[in-house]
Amino acid sequence: MTAPTLPQLLEQYTAAPPADPWAATSPADDVFNQLAPDLPALYWQVHISPRGLPTEIRGQVEPGTDDSDAAAILTVWAARLSLPHTDRSLPGMCEHFDLRDDCYLVVWAVIDRERWAADTLRRTQPEGWPA
Repeated sequence: MTAPTLPQLLEQYTAAPPADPWAATSPADDVFNQLAPDLPALYWQVHISPRGLPTEIRGQVEPGTDDSDAAAILTVWAARLSLPHTDRSLPGMCEHFDLRDDCYLVVWAVIDRERWAADTLRRTQPEGWPA
């Protein structure tokens, strides 16, 4: 059986949007993991415009996954979806994305947890606080 196409999944998702898009388990997970049901599941988030149209679909490798495993999972998802690597990622992260059907499709993972945590602390720590 062939995996559904992105337009089919977008139609399925927008036909019955979730009541709470920020819930821990999202209906987006069930919908968009159908893109590659034989791969490890990703956590999906859909950004919707004020007009109700999806603008970005983001799939994240499970937080806490070992760095090398996260990189491997991300690589197979990016290859399956033919998503090119981007250099716009934050330190310690890796992203692949492309514009598909007027919507950005992104898969990403933290692949160097120590570097990512240090950069996150640096960016979010109030100025003047001790390091």
